[in-house]
Amino acid sequence: MNPPADPRTSTDSRDALGRFGPGNPGRRVGSKNKLSRDTLHAVQNLAGEAVHALRLRIAAGDMTAIAYALDRILPRGRPVELDSADPLAVADSLASGEITSGEAKDIATALAKLRDVAEIDDLRARLDELEQAVRK
Repeated sequence: MNPPADPRTSTDSRDALGRFGPGNPGRRVGSKNKLSRDTLHAVQNLAGEAVHALRLRIAAGDMTAIAYALDRILPRGRPVELDSADPLAVADSLASGEITSGEAKDIATALAKLRDVAEIDDLRARLDELEQAVRK
């Protein structure tokens, strides 16, 4: 006599479209596949060995290893100094060739986010004033 099939692993508990049937919800949400979990642990355990091997290759003068390490250690881009945070100053610096178009884009994005934060702070202060006026 065969033992009853485990509904979690049996294909008998699925419908024609492959969905789990009533009473068998399948794997819990967020649960990890055992193979994925074991692979992740194996890779994490290699970290010390990988760093040691990288150190040996750098010490041996391997330029590929040196470039790899520097790409991950050094910050991307370069520091950019502007006389003003005015968008026109950014445009002037771009036009004169002091900064690249990518740097100008990054600066413009940062300035827009700072402006948005300032607007939110201003709105919050105005809302507080209105709430205090209503309470009186």
